[in-house]
Amino acid sequence: MTGHQLHPFATLDTDRWQGLTWDPLRNAVDGTIGHNEDLRRHQLPVSWRLPAMAAPLPAT
Repeated sequence: MTGHQLHPFATLDTDRWQGLTWDPLRNAVDGTIGHNEDLRRHQLPVSWRLPAMAAPLPAT
């Protein structure tokens, strides 16, 4: 693999998972809530992100 590129992606029909709580295309939060609807939800008071200087791009 040259150029540090991702391998080609495969496509497939996703109809079989539509509307299911265990749909592998759902994000982790939605999947967890789908199986545990009685979980308490919390709102975080602040969201922090690292400054750009904390994650410099690697030299090529």
